[in-house]
Amino acid sequence: MTLRMTENADVLRSIVTARRPGTIVIGFKAETGDASAEAGRMLREKKLDLVVANDVADPGSAFGSDNDRVAFVSADGVEQLPLLAKSEVARRLVEKLAQRLAR
Repeated sequence: MTLRMTENADVLRSIVTARRPGTIVIGFKAETGDASAEAGRMLREKKLDLVVANDVADPGSAFGSDNDRVAFVSADGVEQLPLLAKSEVARRLVEKLAQRLAR
């Protein structure tokens, strides 16, 4: 048996390349291990404005859970959130985006 794999297009890089002034690009990073460090690398390499980092090895915030423990990673630093309902994480992300747009 032979399994052939094809590399996917880098959608985020395409969006960043084509973005207009004032556009904010947010990436999402699901990672096992040091999600914040990987998100920082992603932020720099892809020239993003913000990365939402999620350590999926955390049993309280794994896929399928109603809760999440994420970090917002930007050029301003890392903001680690406690374990929250996913709806609250979404609310805080919208709040963070509104703050960026107000700059």
